[in-house]
Amino acid sequence: MIANAPQHEATRCNPSRRWQAAPVNDETTPDTDTDTDNNSDVDDVLGSEAADRLKMRFEFDDDQVQMFMLLTGAASLYADDGDPALGDTEAERSEAIALFLAALDDPDIAFAAWDAWAEEGLTGERLQGFIDEIVTSGSGAAVTRPVTSGSGAGVTRPGITWLRSRQAALRLDSDESVQLLESVSDSGHAAVLIDLAGLQADSSNPIETRDLLRAAGVNTEIDLDAAYDPLTSEQGLGAELAEEIAPFAALRPKPLAGRNDPCPCGSGKKYKQCHLGKELHSLNDRAAWLYLKMMRFMALTNPFLPDGVVAEMTSSLETSDLAEMLEQSYIPTDIALHEGNVADRFLMAKSAILPADEIELTEQWIAAPRSVFRVKKSTHAELELIELRSRDRLTIVGTVPEEPLEVGTLICGRPLPVGQTHRSYGGFLPVDESMIDGVLEACASRNLETVAISLSQIFDAAEMADAFAAEDGGLPTDVSEMISDAMNGLDET
Repeated sequence: MIANAPQHEATRCNPSRRWQAAPVNDETTPDTDTDTDNNSDVDDVLGSEAADRLKMRFEFDDDQVQMFMLLTGAASLYADDGDPALGDTEAERSEAIALFLAALDDPDIAFAAWDAWAEEGLTGERLQGFIDEIVTSGSGAAVTRPVTSGSGAGVTRPGITWLRSRQAALRLDSDESVQLLESVSDSGHAAVLIDLAGLQADSSNPIETRDLLRAAGVNTEIDLDAAYDPLTSEQGLGAELAEEIAPFAALRPKPLAGRNDPCPCGSGKKYKQCHLGKELHSLNDRAAWLYLKMMRFMALTNPFLPDGVVAEMTSSLETSDLAEMLEQSYIPTDIALHEGNVADRFLMAKSAILPADEIELTEQWIAAPRSVFRVKKSTHAELELIELRSRDRLTIVGTVPEEPLEVGTLICGRPLPVGQTHRSYGGFLPVDESMIDGVLEACASRNLETVAISLSQIFDAAEMADAFAAEDGGLPTDVSEMISDAMNGLDET
């Protein structure tokens, strides 16, 4: 069974009663109410290895470490135990909620907490009760704060609103998610601005995306010649989004008409009053961007699904080399998008903001099957394939192996149509003649687990062949080398 998210132990704190920042475990549980013990508990946590890791990973100071651990720990306890995690008295609950709201109003803590909850499998339904408790506590003042000191007027707290927006996005309630973000768009909260930038990117508006990222403090000066792999990047959402839109922000599409000419859209307005400056890049250029949008959507809604695919495909391997090779490829990502139905959910969630031609292209990609192909021709510029089931001929451009494949080679993959040609963002795997029928049947099922198990035999065969070669004192076999060639070097040129 392919798991959606790893269930691993998270750093959890006991936020009950005195709000000590103490990890919950068998050795450390507060048992007194003295100030001395409280200070000792805090010192213990701030000097712990977990705190040191937080400081290194997120550049947190001591206050941020304590607030992060209290916030994430309380949410975990609430998911497990319910209401008691917030305190025993009304005063304790009010103190706790005020702390949580303050923590979420720090964008660095908010992003880090979301990542921690995702790793714990807490985002979504399990986290919702904790959020609802914060939002509905008291008279509703919990989620507002004075505009100025002493003012009776209040504004919505951006951190908790951002968190509610993300939860809505997980439910595919895009309207609510967008409305919540827009309600705090003037807050200056970096997490809000970055998620709003993501929406502009989904609409293929690179300039608006860049401006929002800059407002969030994200560096948008990108070296377009530097290598960037969105699959392995760990720069954080804002920096990765800046990388995603950089080529499109740097090179604007040509105007479609003169400034004073009628706009080609048929609105009856002059071009300068309508679509001037809002032109879209060609769909041929935006195709790879669309694939990145799907990957970004999966990173939010189901970030660990590709890891589950890798685990299923390599579960019987005795060595890690081939598993690491698979992890660094786009094959698990593409299986998650297609057989894992992430692309379907992406279309459902984003259809209101995607450009019309990208909606149509997404529908075509959802319908594009994974199959087995025979190489008809392979060059550095294109790859001509014959699909074995339908006998259709396809031409892959832009995403071809660095080294041409031998004519007659059998490969499994999912070419995606873009105009009159195809792309293969997910790469290919070599298939032996004996595997054809089984792999074709598995691909036709479009079942995530069935496809992953069927393709696992390719890695099993490669490991066995490598083991025999090692016993004979030889080099790795052609099979493992072919796997590497087929999966690597598939960046679109």
